[in-house]
Amino acid sequence: MFKNIIFIILFSFSLTSLSQVKQTYDLEYKATYLMTFRPDSLDTVKEKDKTYLSFNDSLSVFRSDTKHRKDSTRYQYLFGKTKPTGGKIWVLGKSREDNLIIKEGDEITTFENLSIVDRNDVNYFFEESKNDQQWEIKEDTATIKGYLCQNAVLEYGNRIWSAWFTEEIPVSDGPYRFSGLPGLNIQIEDQTGSWSFELLDIVKTPQTITVNFDEAITYQKTEKPDFYKKKKYLLDNNAHLKTGSSGGEGGERIENLAKRVEEVRKKDNNWIELYP
Repeated sequence: MFKNIIFIILFSFSLTSLSQVKQTYDLEYKATYLMTFRPDSLDTVKEKDKTYLSFNDSLSVFRSDTKHRKDSTRYQYLFGKTKPTGGKIWVLGKSREDNLIIKEGDEITTFENLSIVDRNDVNYFFEESKNDQQWEIKEDTATIKGYLCQNAVLEYGNRIWSAWFTEEIPVSDGPYRFSGLPGLNIQIEDQTGSWSFELLDIVKTPQTITVNFDEAITYQKTEKPDFYKKKKYLLDNNAHLKTGSSGGEGGERIENLAKRVEEVRKKDNNWIELYP
């Protein structure tokens, strides 16, 4: 009963489903960024993950190394000549930002799933405008990774970000959802030092990236604030969602699970974007 209520609450946020449209993008360049983050704002421990921005003059695809490997393995499973043993797909690793971000024209589209119970996910996408990012370009300059860079500041996701971009690469793009500067974003960090992206290398390598290729997966359209409400709701109620019950038989087991989940939740308090 509790599980059914959970699903009703989640889906009441969004009733529009995106038709599965397979899209293929031909991109020229690939920039690798090191994403460094502190999951717990009360702890000094940081984690790291590689991320990739594949782009051309007008379009880009951003995803973590883990997401890239998951997508590649799944695509090979569906359309390749070789199949994994036993029909199962195993990709080790999990990124803090396990999403797919497409920037095209003035629009940014984010695809992400939220795990509900065991292996069942609900997939969402939301859109936002690049014009929402109001950068303040400073006079400060520095040479970073061999490029002459200029500083810019942005308030985004309830954080203040300091970025260094270069007009030597005249592409208005960068890691994550960051875009809108008159050159590629080489390095960016939030004011608290909790999150940062640093360019490791950039190479010209023609790529063909296919998205929405799995007909078994559909996405529910939602608004960005609602997505983060769902995400927070799932985090706060993870124990009940995993067990499908809020009391009665197995109550002690659920209580112990809830305590463990609560410990994990308290340490997962420093998302890249902070919303109530």
